Amino acid sequence: MPDYAAALAGPVRGLRVGIPRGYFWEALPADIAGAVTAALETLGRLGLTLEDVEIPEWLAAADASQVLIRCEAAAEYRQALREHPADLIPEVRARLEAGSATSAPDYVDALRAAGRLRFALDRLFRRIDVLALPGRDQTAPRMDAGGKLLEPLSPRNYSSPLNLAGVPGLSVPCGFDRRGLPIGLQLAGRAWEETTLLRVAHAYQQATDWHARRPKLPA
Repeated sequence: MPDYAAALAGPVRGLRVGIPRGYFWEALPADIAGAVTAALETLGRLGLTLEDVEIPEWLAAADASQVLIRCEAAAEYRQALREHPADLIPEVRARLEAGSATSAPDYVDALRAAGRLRFALDRLFRRIDVLALPGRDQTAPRMDAGGKLLEPLSPRNYSSPLNLAGVPGLSVPCGFDRRGLPIGLQLAGRAWEETTLLRVAHAYQQATDWHARRPKLPA
């Protein structure tokens, strides 16, 4: 295993950062867009080279990730779904049932979409070192004491496709929205190059203090 702590001291100047636009930015609320933009500007001041990139395969992979997650969850928890369905949170049970009902052709199509994204990111990472994008297009939604969401989740997917492609990702705090909820900057890199991501994230946190702040919680 690499010495991750020792790698934090490495230089970041000259690393190439790709910023995907389009799908990732077109629906961002102003406070999230502003915080992520400011974070990217900080990376630029640290000496990293920023350039816009395109990942047209992402949208299909985002849809595919939902299919694959449902199917894999249904396979893992099939016994619980069959024997104790009433013990499951309704939203969880609905997702497991949807996974069980997914057809084999739909599952194969999702695997193929995942493969296309994997190939696209492998090609992209030949010319950039790090991918930088918003962590989400919304901050934490409210939920009741039982875990039921009181606000709808955004359908836009900013992270699951990275799992399909088999590349590492992390998120660092980069601001707060108008309600005082934390916003994240997401970084992704080549497979097995977690040291690069950690080095960039550490450099960013040395230049900012968002990670040291805490949201105000209601009494």
